[in-house]
Amino acid sequence: MRSRLVARLLVLALVCAPFAVAGQDAPTAEAEQRREWEQLVKHFKEPRSVNLITSGVWTLTHGGESREEVEALMKLLLLLADSSQKQDPAPLKETGGARGFKDKLAAFLDSKDDVVAGFAATMLGMAGDARYAPALAKLLDKKGPPEEEDELLGDKITSRGRVAVALSLLGAREYVPRFVAMLRSRNMYDRSGAAYALGLLRAKEHARELVALLRREEFVGDEAAVYALVEMGAAAEHADALAAVLRGKSESETVKAAAYALASLGARRYAKDIAALLGKPYLKGDAAKALAVMGATEYTDEIARMLGDENPLNRCDALLALGVLNATQYVPRVAKHLQDPTSFVEHFAAYALVLLGAGEYAAEIVPLAEPAHRHKSYLSASDFHPLVEEALVRHRTRFDESFRKMKAPADQKPQPKKSGGGWPRRPQVFKKKG
Repeated sequence: MRSRLVARLLVLALVCAPFAVAGQDAPTAEAEQRREWEQLVKHFKEPRSVNLITSGVWTLTHGGESREEVEALMKLLLLLADSSQKQDPAPLKETGGARGFKDKLAAFLDSKDDVVAGFAATMLGMAGDARYAPALAKLLDKKGPPEEEDELLGDKITSRGRVAVALSLLGAREYVPRFVAMLRSRNMYDRSGAAYALGLLRAKEHARELVALLRREEFVGDEAAVYALVEMGAAAEHADALAAVLRGKSESETVKAAAYALASLGARRYAKDIAALLGKPYLKGDAAKALAVMGATEYTDEIARMLGDENPLNRCDALLALGVLNATQYVPRVAKHLQDPTSFVEHFAAYALVLLGAGEYAAEIVPLAEPAHRHKSYLSASDFHPLVEEALVRHRTRFDESFRKMKAPADQKPQPKKSGGGWPRRPQVFKKKG
């Protein structure tokens, strides 16, 4: 919990501070140092970097074995966050400025703690300085102790995959052949990192290798290949392969990614394949939302039946899906969930009713939905999937317009108070794979 909080504070400090502007009368050397600092902060503010920091800090603090090195890395990040928040490079002076900060990160590449080395590699990739590419690339040849190798899964090294992603963030296309070779590794981290790297580098010429990875039954958990196909713009021409994932033996996360990838394409001809997942307990919620984003209105009634599901998470998913589908015929049934026996479900009922334009329930909806509207946390990618982020934009616009209409008359009179002042999102739980 503490590490997750620290990650969020780091993200806020990095993202919320505006950029500082270098003084025109600064000496040349100082001006150059400031420009390097500004570039460093800029790279760490990018949305992709924010996601990498959040997940990376959790992995570092939970998986890193060298507590001394973990603490040293966290101190570096806190200094960068402080520098960003203050709009001043001074906090980084104790590291030797932006260049010294990157040099200190590079020193951790030699760590015997593989998690520490992998995290440092990710941070260097985010820093955007191609001068560190050769140092990063050396880790692609890293080997683990033979006695730790698994007969089926190979060694336990995770840093090679992280290095692949880091090199792709630096735009180092000269390593593409290495990444392609890594797709055949028994090590799942190699395959995942290499796939992400090929996607980030838009190496569309290697899309067929990614499709081949999805088809290998011994590698059933390679969802990164789905992301890569979307990232490089090759998903549409390989939609048949994505649909095959829905019918195959892949793990649930890969199946979900394939369903949302097809939804992002608006590939309605595969709606039937996604709809088949509505009968699977741990996939039905995501299937409903993918169908909704796809606009597959022919499955509205089937999705509505999920409102009676015993799992409250599935009820939340059904509510969101019906709202996105604009299934106004189900307004009365959706409204019943404003008094759902599971407290957090009522918020999702309110979100759905906003999308459905159910102004007759404004007195109940507004207090429940207002925090989410104020903080712009409604219909987030985390409630659906990162692959449909762009497809959700128009639905967020619809939500915003509808909520404003509902709230306008409500502003003129006192509203009943509801318990709980947060803006609940769909609770994140670990679901059984299958």
